[in-house]
Amino acid sequence: MPVPVILGGNVRVVPSGKPFRVDGKHSVNYDVSPDQEALLYYKWECVSHTNPDDKFCAQGELSHRNEMVMPAARDGDRLTVFLSVSTEHSPWIRAKQEIIVQDGGYQINIECVRNCRNTINYRSTIYLEAFCEDCPGRNYTWKMTPGPRNKKVQIDFDRETLSSNSKLIIKKEVLVPGDEYQFVVWRTT
Repeated sequence: MPVPVILGGNVRVVPSGKPFRVDGKHSVNYDVSPDQEALLYYKWECVSHTNPDDKFCAQGELSHRNEMVMPAARDGDRLTVFLSVSTEHSPWIRAKQEIIVQDGGYQINIECVRNCRNTINYRSTIYLEAFCEDCPGRNYTWKMTPGPRNKKVQIDFDRETLSSNSKLIIKKEVLVPGDEYQFVVWRTT
């Protein structure tokens, strides 16, 4: 089964006035072993929620590659980018990423380094890392937002994680099976 993955998570802030990349190269195909090529088909689309004159998103299907460059957007624009993936024998599976455009924003991406399946193994550590190419300095603050029906609604970053600015390691058995979590990172001064 194919699983679409958009680098940077479900919500992302990008700087205004600069083109930015959306990246689906970490999408996986669970029907093949990890050492085999995934053989995925890609389809990118987007919706502009704040700019009715946005001609780029109005095109429909934008690309069939595993990544693409979005054109520069204005401060305050909000977009939703959709990545659909399929294989020769599967239906299209879709993921989305909300894009918030801000003056002075930075392109910070979160990448899962270890224990990265769509359903994680809560008995193993989870290793996330933030990357920013254009940030002046590398000081970050992490936040966890729980799903609406979660048993675990907050995380004690001092006791339940090992974090050092760009790296966040969530200790074994901290997260609860069946719960959903969203991790976000901000650049701090």
